Parts: sequence; C-alpha cells; structure tokens
Amino acid sequence: MRDDGSFINTFHDFTKAQQACRALEVEHGLRRLPSAALGVGSRGLTYAELQLQERTGREPSRRILERHVRAAAAMAVTEADFVRHLRAEGIRVAPFYAAGGTALVVGYKVALAGEGERFFGGGHLAKDLTLPRLRSRWGGSPEATAQAVAVWRGSGCRVGQPRRPADYEVVVHRAVSELRFMNQRLRTVPLGDVRGWADAAGELAGVLSAWSMAGGNDRDPIVQTVAVLSNLAQLRTRGRRGQSGRRLVAPHAATAARWLTSGHLRPDLTVELLGLLRLLGRAAMDYGQPRIAGQINGFADRFGGMSRRSETIGSWPAARRPSAFEGQHGSRQPHSDRGPRG
Repeated sequence: MRDDGSFINTFHDFTKAQQACRALEVEHGLRRLPSAALGVGSRGLTYAELQLQERTGREPSRRILERHVRAAAAMAVTEADFVRHLRAEGIRVAPFYAAGGTALVVGYKVALAGEGERFFGGGHLAKDLTLPRLRSRWGGSPEATAQAVAVWRGSGCRVGQPRRPADYEVVVHRAVSELRFMNQRLRTVPLGDVRGWADAAGELAGVLSAWSMAGGNDRDPIVQTVAVLSNLAQLRTRGRRGQSGRRLVAPHAATAARWLTSGHLRPDLTVELLGLLRLLGRAAMDYGQPRIAGQINGFADRFGGMSRRSETIGSWPAARRPSAFEGQHGSRQPHSDRGPRG
C-alpha cells in the first residue's frame, strides 16, 4: 500500500523484477546471465529438493532422471528405442495418453525404482525433454508410431537389464564417424544460429550422460559438465532452425559412451569428443559467457589428460587420428577462458 492509501499493482511482480535486473546488467556493463543473453536456462531445484539434498547428501532424483532420459534419448533412433533404453536401466516410465483412449501418446513421466519415488514429467526435467521435442530428433512413420504405442504399453521391454552391444566395435566405428561429422558441421554453424548451437550442446549432454552411467568412472566432473551443457540446450522457445539445417544426432556415440570407462578410453572416440567440447567452449566465449566457456574447457582439459593416460597404459592400440577440429585449427589449445579478452 502506498502512502496515499492506494494499492500497489503486484501483477507479475517477479517477472518485472527480473526484467529490471536484466536492464541494469546492460546499463552498468555487468555480466549478463545466459538466460537473458542467449534465451537459455534450466529449471532450478525447489526448496524442498535443496533441503532434502542437504539432509541426506543425495543428489535430487530430478537431476538423476534428467541424465537417464538424456542418455536414453541420445542412444535411441526411434521412440520405441527410447522407452526400451529407459526400462533397461531400471527407470520406471509411463505414458500420458490423449483424451478418449490409449491410441495416442502425448507425453510421459519417469521415476527412479523404489518405494516412494516421485514421478516427473519430461517437461519438468528439462524444457528440451518433452515428448514433442524428443520426437523432432527421431522423425516418425505410421509403423514406428504403432510400434512405439505397443512399447509404451509395456510389451517387448527388458527391465533393469542394460546390455553392452555384441557388435561394440562396429558401434564405436560408427560413433567416430558421427562425431567427426558433427565437428565438421559445427564449424559451419554461424554464431547467430543459437538453436543450432543449443542442439549441439544437448546432443553432447546426452553422450556425456550415457558416459556418466558407465562403471569405473569419476562421475563428478562428467555430471557437472552435463549440467552446464544441458543448461545451454534448453531454449525458451523452439523457434526456427537456422542455417545449421537438420538437427545433428549421434546415437552410436551415446551407445559407445555408455560402456566407456576412464581406464579404457578409445583414442579415436575421445579425440572427436574433445573437438566438440572445444568448439562449444569457443562458442560460449564468443557469446560473452567466459564462466561457461571455462567450465567446458576445464572438463576438456581433464578429459584430455584421462585420454592420454589411457593411451599410455595401452588399453587400445588404435592409432590417433586428427579430429575435424584439429584439421582446421591445428593441435593448439584455445585461448584461456578464465575471463573476458583484454
């Protein structure tokens, strides 16, 4: 209430306060948040989730589920594959049907195994994990849709039984080709094509999410990098795709990463992953986000050290081939991303 007795209009006061903060950032030359500068941003944890994490020391279920869903989406080539991958990892998944029957699936919800675990809809995990957005990566046909509906209903799924592909060497070979192609295409994506870069960040987040589920790894740096990349992948609006064309996907790369351990890294695969990380780090720097660029490049440095140690051990005698990134920029490391350029 004002001094004159009139009431203050508090309609959308939180939104207006945020708009005022963003204007002050521009006016005073402060560091702009990625959500304002790029139109990206992830859902924050609720007060209840933060309190539970503080009491138990356990990572919130929503974050764990987000990585599982990202990994399953990245490994899948169809919607039915997506459901199978989730159930094979022991994730409970259930569909939302359109009104009037069970012939059309319009959404989904997931939960960890165990009593009392809460279900989360895809949109509550991340803005780019809703079923319509996931379907945009797979395409579809009447036959694939019918198969997906049958799998949603629970037929033909292993539960809690992830299996390494029998033709793993073939999968790795195709994974390298996928990542090399992504490296080549990303070098042609203009800086103004925010969606193209966001899609690339989302795809790499899916590959690293799959890697975080493999045994024998130091998960913390992988999980932290997934959080950074997934934040960049979540555009507020779908918008129109720019010059990058059709979305780049790498299902074999995610499948290969699912069974990749830090002591047995494939040099050919890790070189291409490093190239993608460096490209995204440079893009973040060019977008005026030195903190995000530093986080991505910091993981790339650590990942490169892990790869060199694995080659030294001699787990995989495959010859090291230059990535598409190195083919253009050479083997030099990008400039330091600890802060803005002088």
